[in-house]
Order: sequence, then C-alpha cells, then structure tokens
Amino acid sequence: RTLDGQVSAFVTASALVLANCRPVGRDFAQARPGDLIFYDQGDDQHLMVWMGGWVAYHTGTVTPNDNGLRAIALDHLMNWKDTRWRPLPGNPNFAGLFRLSFLAP
Repeated sequence: RTLDGQVSAFVTASALVLANCRPVGRDFAQARPGDLIFYDQGDDQHLMVWMGGWVAYHTGTVTPNDNGLRAIALDHLMNWKDTRWRPLPGNPNFAGLFRLSFLAP
C-alpha cells in the first residue's frame, strides 16, 4: 500500500516501511530472514534485506553483465568505509529493522 492507503505495484522505500511493515528495532538478534534494513538519509531512503548473516541490496547499476544485486556479510557491512551504511544504533541514517506486516505475528 502507498502512504495514502491505495494499492499500487510500486511504492517508495519509506512507504513500504511506514505503510506495510512493523518495526523490529535495531538489534540484529531480533531479526529474521526477510526483514528489511531501512536507511533514511534525508532526501533519500534505502532498503536492504536481511538474509540471516548476509544482507542483500541493489546498487542501482544495471548493465548487460551486471544486474546490480549484491550480498554482503553483516560483519563486513558493520565496518563499511562509508559509515552511512553501517547498521549501528548510533548511526542516524540507520532507521532500524522492519518486518513486512504479512510476515509479522
């Protein structure tokens, strides 16, 4: 659903989280595979998917030989050079973990 409650084939990252998910928190011990990692960088919002030890994301780069999909181990992401992408409680860009409503108990 969009932020105004309409059904749509496309929603923004923020609409996906705000209208279709429940917050899990910021502790990966509470995360389950399929949970979304949400980053809010002011004008831009981004999602990654927790896969249970690994994180999947899309770079936005698509070429005939590269679909832009990547996976990274969580411990590697926690030490990423660009600190905006570290999913740590002290990172103001890391908004937390969210579970799609249809998966949440």
